[in-house]
Amino acid sequence: MSLVAWTADLALGHDEIDNEHRSIIIMLNTLNDGIAQGGAPEAIKSTIGQITTYVRDHFAREERLMAEISYAATDRHREEHQKFTTQFDRLRCDYVAGKHDCLDSRLLMLLSGWWVKHIRAWDTTLLPRKMSATEPARA
Repeated sequence: MSLVAWTADLALGHDEIDNEHRSIIIMLNTLNDGIAQGGAPEAIKSTIGQITTYVRDHFAREERLMAEISYAATDRHREEHQKFTTQFDRLRCDYVAGKHDCLDSRLLMLLSGWWVKHIRAWDTTLLPRKMSATEPARA
């Protein structure tokens, strides 16, 4: 069962960012499936580790794009990334330490709810118009 579905309204029209968002959603659904099916804690930890690395890299690429296009809300957008990273790291550390009671649902709620809201509220304002990764950015 999918935790998050990719829908057309999540597409920014920037191939690289859209592909990364799709990949993150696939990872979130993989994590959800692992937890729902009672997967081994080590496998779940591995998926959480993959999400951690991918998200950090994604945020870095997105922030470079913000600089390239002189995005007016860069500082606020970066703060949103930092808030997510702080919350996620706290939950990730608790999970890795073996604190699984109720943590699964809190982790999944953070991941699914935050990503969809973030894409719709923040990332859709990132680009002045829909564009592909090969088009030059407009300021």
